[in-house]
Amino acid sequence: MEEIRSKDNPLVKALVKLSGSRKQRREENRFLLEGARLCSDAVRSGFRPQIALITEEAMEKYPQASEVAQAADRVIMISKDISQKLSETAYDQHALCLSSVSPEIVQDLYDICAPLVPKSGVRVIQMAIDIYL
Repeated sequence: MEEIRSKDNPLVKALVKLSGSRKQRREENRFLLEGARLCSDAVRSGFRPQIALITEEAMEKYPQASEVAQAADRVIMISKDISQKLSETAYDQHALCLSSVSPEIVQDLYDICAPLVPKSGVRVIQMAIDIYL
C-alpha cells in the first residue's frame, strides 16, 4: 500500500485540479467520489475505482473503506490534511475514490433514471451528471 503525506505530491495536485474543474473531469472522463459509503455504493454498483485514497481513521471507522480498498486498482493512504484538501464537503469523510466513466454510461444512467423520477428529480439527475462530468 502506498502512502502520500505531502500536499505538494503531483498526484494530489492533479486530483485537486480534477475535483475543481468540470472541464478537466470531462477531458479525462474521470471523477472523484467522496466518502466511504458513496465509494462503497459505487463499487457495489459495478464501478472499479482506479485509486482509493483513504486515511487511517477511515479504515478504522468505516467498514466500507476496506471494501473500497479491496476493489481498487491502487490504494493510497493519505493524511488528514490531504483528505481535507481534496474534500468538497463540509465534513471531510477521509475516503475518496477516483473512477473513470464513459459518456455513454452517463447517458445510459440518465436514460434509465429520468423516467423513474418526478420532473424535479430529473433536474437533480442532470445536475449530478453535470457536476461529475
